[in-house]
Amino acid sequence: MNASHEVEPRPEYFYQTALAASALAGVAGYVNALTVAGALHIGTTHMTGVTTRLSVDLVQARQDHLVLDLSLLIAFVLGAAVSGGVLDSTRLRLGRRYGVLLMMESAVLSLSLLLPGDPIVLRLAPLALAAGLQNAMATQYSRAIVRTTHMSGVLTDIGIAIGKAVARRGVTGWRLFLYLGLFFGFATGGLFGALAYTKMGHHALVVPVAITGVGGLIYFVARLRWLRRATLPSDVAPSR
Repeated sequence: MNASHEVEPRPEYFYQTALAASALAGVAGYVNALTVAGALHIGTTHMTGVTTRLSVDLVQARQDHLVLDLSLLIAFVLGAAVSGGVLDSTRLRLGRRYGVLLMMESAVLSLSLLLPGDPIVLRLAPLALAAGLQNAMATQYSRAIVRTTHMSGVLTDIGIAIGKAVARRGVTGWRLFLYLGLFFGFATGGLFGALAYTKMGHHALVVPVAITGVGGLIYFVARLRWLRRATLPSDVAPSR
């Protein structure tokens, strides 16, 4: 006899979170496709491959690649550190500083467009920093159930859900919906990124720069309006 399984409650603001996370995964997939399609074929939104490259380059004594590998790793951690310093909560709330982080991500991505391409680290390190910032933001507001810059964990979660379904041990529908949205968001972003690279090269970065910048500005304005309403005396607060 199968043991009963409690239904895991759906998180607050789930659909807003899922939509935002899928969009961010799309941005990450787009940026990663640009760098993989480039001359060095290096993904800058996930550090597993970069860490492996570092190990190989250490053995092969490829000093030029070592500098690049270390720069990408440090930049990713720095971006995550900035995100951790700016956000003050692990719960999704309108008053949090997500807009600030998105505008910061847009500015960092812009650096990759403005800096020269030689040495290549000047273009790739800002992309890794932006990826670390974004992934840390998503991880914090989702309590570590959302990953937007790499798909290993997402595919693992999808596999776990499939295994539970086959074993009839119960599947949390909202989790599977979220994971599939992340995967297809990343994959779709990668498709458009690859297509854009064939037409525009590195200048195709203007798309994620615009998306994160405009999205961050919209949220920032909404946050200011929300904070203003929250501080109004109850007798003059706008009626609902």
